[in-house]
Amino acid sequence: MMEIGREVKPVEFINTDVWGIEHALRWCHNLQNTWARSDSGLCKGGDDGIGCVHCAIRQRCSHFYNREFVLGIRDMELMQGLIWAGGEKAEFLRMIHVAVDLVTDMGKEAEWKKDAAGKMGDGAVCVTWDTNYAKLRELYKQIRKHGDRNVQAVSFKRWIKALPYGRELIEYEGEERRNGETMNG
Repeated sequence: MMEIGREVKPVEFINTDVWGIEHALRWCHNLQNTWARSDSGLCKGGDDGIGCVHCAIRQRCSHFYNREFVLGIRDMELMQGLIWAGGEKAEFLRMIHVAVDLVTDMGKEAEWKKDAAGKMGDGAVCVTWDTNYAKLRELYKQIRKHGDRNVQAVSFKRWIKALPYGRELIEYEGEERRNGETMNG
């Protein structure tokens, strides 16, 4: 139960690390035997590497010569197709791991609070949460289904949008595929 009259502050998501996107993509290609269609790789900025024209997030591409692994358009469509198919085809989402520190003042009400949680000033609690994209997708769908608009849900949804490919993989509902469109028009 929430304390009456107590102001509930948003959850802060700090020190986020995501890994396993490249491994999950390999699983997808093994499942579909589509290695020849892969267009992902190292982004070296501009047309070096895979090139911004092949980048799945080219509308907001910000990989300027940082040499990080990025998904190409065809590989993103492959992953979204597997999500849309559901079931065991979407199991690759379990391979994308996330570790994040949550800072909250929810005290006893925090369902992710552990005995080993670190105490911070002003009664705040810091917990390291280890999860994966499949669990985040389920939690995101539950929040959307219930129309949860409390400050914790809002801060969670904002954090999801900030994750690498969070919009494209976690928030993806499949409407574009049902309408016969690709994700890029």
